[in-house]
Amino acid sequence: MMEVIFQFLLTYGGKHFSDLILIAMFGFMLYYTYKAKKENRKTREEIVEDRRRVIPALSEKMRSVVRKSAIVNRELDAMTGDLEADRGWLYVFHNMGYDFVGQPFAKVTNTNESTAPGVASRLNQMKDVPIGLMSCFIDQMIEDGEVFYSDIEDIKESDRTAYNHLKKLNIKSTYAICLFCPRPEHMPPNGSDRSSKGDIPIGFVGVDYIKDKKELDDEEIKKLKYHAMIIKGILMGKNEQENQRACAVNGNPESYYKVDNY
Repeated sequence: MMEVIFQFLLTYGGKHFSDLILIAMFGFMLYYTYKAKKENRKTREEIVEDRRRVIPALSEKMRSVVRKSAIVNRELDAMTGDLEADRGWLYVFHNMGYDFVGQPFAKVTNTNESTAPGVASRLNQMKDVPIGLMSCFIDQMIEDGEVFYSDIEDIKESDRTAYNHLKKLNIKSTYAICLFCPRPEHMPPNGSDRSSKGDIPIGFVGVDYIKDKKELDDEEIKKLKYHAMIIKGILMGKNEQENQRACAVNGNPESYYKVDNY
């Protein structure tokens, strides 16, 4: 194409050859400038279209995370109020990296909390807490599904690490329920009679008493387990919390308070 144009200019250009060359060069510049702008506009449109596809998905995911956290906080508020506790909390198990032999550094993080008026928040202090800080406490909780200390002075000799940790936080009484994620083989198709034997612990929910120690009675323990099950349902993305509330409304919450259903 370029050779044909050049031959034309040589044959018919004559004395105006230089002028024709300039005009042709100017024409080519306009053409390629237009083409480059068109391609650039197409690229920008593709980028915008990609963003239109990706951003809503990310935005919805973020909204979902915020909604879930807000629901957990409201449930912690309800639990703290029902039990007249000074602080209600949710801890989640996780790991951050691996040691030299490939073992994960197991940790827990306090992700949500509710505090009574005048009680200081511990949320920022309890991030990436090594399991070793309360290993005996957590081991008992995973084994039994719960840990109830109406007076932390009772564990001063049996679990010094947990005692020192709780004492440092000015906690006088603490109650915790372990939450388990059931394995597929432990989930019957109809979701009934689920067993947590061999399940994966995902975290624990509980309350602290800081101003004064308190021993919860049976009815209060049921309330604690009730709220723990609702929070578990929220974390699992299930509708278990609706089942829990419906059960309570029907006056039969006890069916959800099995130790092997945490």
